[in-house]
Amino acid sequence: MKNNAQKNLCFHSKRAQLTLYMIIAAIIVAAVIFFYVSAPTQLKKTAGTKENVNSFINDCAKKTAENSLLVIGGQGGYSIAPSYSFENITLFFDDGKDLTPSKQTLENELAKTFDEIFGFCINDFANFEGINFSYNKSQTKATIMKEEVVFDVIYPVTLKIEDESESLLNFQTTIPLRLQVMRDIAENFTDEQIKNATFLPIGYLNEMAYANDFWVEIKNRENNTAIIILTDQNYKINYVNYAFTFAGKYQT
Repeated sequence: MKNNAQKNLCFHSKRAQLTLYMIIAAIIVAAVIFFYVSAPTQLKKTAGTKENVNSFINDCAKKTAENSLLVIGGQGGYSIAPSYSFENITLFFDDGKDLTPSKQTLENELAKTFDEIFGFCINDFANFEGINFSYNKSQTKATIMKEEVVFDVIYPVTLKIEDESESLLNFQTTIPLRLQVMRDIAENFTDEQIKNATFLPIGYLNEMAYANDFWVEIKNRENNTAIIILTDQNYKINYVNYAFTFAGKYQT
C-alpha cells in the first residue's frame, strides 16, 4: 500500500522542501511588510475629516482581513502553527488520527490575527492632520461563509477636530473568498484518507478540487508526510492566487 501512495506523489529533494517553505514564508512576510511598513510612508498627509478617517479605517480593515487570510492559509488554519505541524504547516491527519481544525477554529484564528496586526496599518493615524485621536484596540469577529469571509470589527475611535468631537465604532469588511469550501475539501480528503491510513486518495481530492474550480498540488516529504496546497484561481491577494495549505502523515 505504501507503494501505491508513492506512485501518486512527486518526490522532491530537500532543496524542494526548503523552496516551498521559503515561498510560503515570503508571501506572508511580504504582505505584512508591504502594507504595514511601506504603505503608510507613501501616503501624503490627509485632511482631518470624519469621512476621510472612516474611509481610511475601512481600507485598513480590508487590507488586514486579506493579510490575516494569507497568514492562516499558509499555515493550515492557524496564525502560529501548533505542535502537531510539519515545516510550520498544520497536520490535518496523522497516522490515522483526524486533526482537521473546525470552521470555528479558523474563525477564531482569523479574528485573533486581525486584531494583532490591525494597529500596524492604522499606524496611530499618523497620516492625518488637525485631529486629536483616542482609540482602543479592535475586537473582531470573523465569520466564514460558503462564498465569503466577513470581518465585523468593533473599533472605538473618538475624533476631536477643533472644539467638536465625533465617534466611530463599527466597521465591516467582506472578502469574496471560498475559504469554507477549501476547508471542507480538506476535511473530506482527511476523512477519506483515514478510512485507509496507508493510502492518499489523490483521485478523490482532484475530483473535489476540479468540481470547485481549485488547483491542487501535492508534495511528498520524508517520513510519509505530504503537503497539500489548494489554490483558488479566482481570487488574488497581493496579486497572488490565494492558497490554503495543510499537511498530513499517512501510515506505512
